[in-house]
Amino acid sequence: SVTEYHIGSYVMVLNSNVTLNSGTILGINYTCYFMKDLVINSGAKLNGQNVRYNGSDLTNNGEITVASFYFNTNCSMQGSGSWNAGIQSIVYINSAVTVSMNSDWFFGGPNFEIRSGGTLFTNTHTFFINKPVSVLYSNIIFNSGSAVTGSGKVRANTGNYGYISLDIRNGSDFSAELNIHYGNIYAYSLLPLEYYTEFNGKVKIDTGAVLSSGSYTDTLKLNDDIVNNGTLNCNCRFYGSSLENN
Repeated sequence: SVTEYHIGSYVMVLNSNVTLNSGTILGINYTCYFMKDLVINSGAKLNGQNVRYNGSDLTNNGEITVASFYFNTNCSMQGSGSWNAGIQSIVYINSAVTVSMNSDWFFGGPNFEIRSGGTLFTNTHTFFINKPVSVLYSNIIFNSGSAVTGSGKVRANTGNYGYISLDIRNGSDFSAELNIHYGNIYAYSLLPLEYYTEFNGKVKIDTGAVLSSGSYTDTLKLNDDIVNNGTLNCNCRFYGSSLENN
């Protein structure tokens, strides 16, 4: 059986730990602040509108399908659950906030943004970016002053339709390994007068995958090793020590 609850006030603040058990759906009609730990167990769902997460530990083994999700404080995150939502949904890591991954993160939404001063620490895990089939593209923004760090990976996969835009702006630090797994991935800055995109970690392009710059005027600056089993389609400045082109 499914038990469904709806939070209907315009702004709701939950000051205690929250656990959603299997069969539970928590719907957010407007905006909800979670001030402490949040656990979403397998078979449970958090959906609706806007979530502001101010807790220190988030576990998602179920499903998160909200219009916007803001990480407002430093926290650890784990779980094998999914992050999926509609065509306008977005996840933010706010300024001066570090989200530390204690497991792989399966992100299937269309928009993700790390604001200036925000950090995604991959630890040893993989941040999976899987473009949803309902949209033409996913837009992933790394603002100036943001960082993606750790010895883990960022893995991008479009499926058989559309593309992923990695909007990596000057002054950001993308030092985790980038794995272009499948489909068309574009790396560039959408800001005017920013003509290069910089990767400080390793880059691996798998068979059937294409990594391109935004236009003929854009340049990818690759500061670590490259393994290319697919297609690298760009102006490139290579500063690594090993380039393997298959």
